[in-house]
Amino acid sequence: MNFLNPEYFWLLLFLIAAFMKKDFRSLRLTAYGYIVTFIFIVLALTRPVIEREPTSTQELLNDVVVAVDLSYSMQARDILPSRLGFAKESLKTLVKSEKQSRFGVLGFTTNAIILSPLTQDSELLLHLFSGLDEKLIMTKGSSVLPALHLARKMSKSPKLSVVLFTDGADELNYSDEAAFAKENNMVVNVLMIATQRGGTLKLANGELLKDEMEDIVVSRENDAIEAICNDTDGIYTHDLDTIISNLHSQRDNEYKSDVVVVQNLELFYYLVFLALVSFLVSVTTLKRYMLAFLLLFSISLEADVLEFMKNENKLAFDRGVSFYEEGEYEKALASFSLVKSNIPEIKSVVYFNRANTLVRLKEFPAAQENYRKSLALQ
Repeated sequence: MNFLNPEYFWLLLFLIAAFMKKDFRSLRLTAYGYIVTFIFIVLALTRPVIEREPTSTQELLNDVVVAVDLSYSMQARDILPSRLGFAKESLKTLVKSEKQSRFGVLGFTTNAIILSPLTQDSELLLHLFSGLDEKLIMTKGSSVLPALHLARKMSKSPKLSVVLFTDGADELNYSDEAAFAKENNMVVNVLMIATQRGGTLKLANGELLKDEMEDIVVSRENDAIEAICNDTDGIYTHDLDTIISNLHSQRDNEYKSDVVVVQNLELFYYLVFLALVSFLVSVTTLKRYMLAFLLLFSISLEADVLEFMKNENKLAFDRGVSFYEEGEYEKALASFSLVKSNIPEIKSVVYFNRANTLVRLKEFPAAQENYRKSLALQ
């Protein structure tokens, strides 16, 4: 059993306050009925659920690779908080708005590197990218072609959507990049993160970046990159919403993902019913049956937990932990596999420990599956 809104348990503190002002022994049976009714209502508010066994299904997804310009010009502040800061916020909005895509993120300057492989885990993806320290970026130029090469290697999808977060990079002619993208069936979209007015760039010592002639460098929008979009049926825009809407039309649904679905059995209906029954019992001649009813309910509520604690499951679990700490991973896995329980929280911990053990045994696909089950149960 799990509680989706456990914060409502704080309401039970009102019972403590009530008993502090009145002798517990002086309460009449009707008052006990009101108390039980209140407890049932609080329990209903906490939304208790029983999590059923996860079921697997398949979902069609589209691959999208986001290539982020990490060159020094992305430090310019003609777009606040900076071009790179705006790119980070745009990436967060993009991956959270598009639920039927696998996103991969790469960064590029004169070369390209993978920052996150293709994944549906938006939190992991954003964590990896947000951890990038932009102060370490020193490259003064950028090239789009290496980014396109790496993006194509990241996905086997016949039709690949690519989104470039860039100020246009350095080239004046993008015919080679457009030809490569078109030949490899890539749809290239550009979110232009720069203005025609441009912005200056500060060095670490606070001075403005200057060129060889000692003139202050002003980095501006390079719209020559639009040629890649035109040749690949992509979109060139300053507006992220336009990118998001065009990704829908570019969807190819080439990737099938195994999705684990957990269906919860809601129990608050029963608790509301019990609250109504306890209230009626407290004001009718059925008071004599109230204590027996409460005792029966209490026993059933704790039965599953007591069963786990008293049977051999706990012993098998403890043996598994001991074997794991001693480095005997085969024995640890065997012990964890003996643990059987219908309690979601316990099953989640068992799957997690099995996954850790399988990692030690270098059985990574099996470990991944156990991690997935553990997360689904949580």
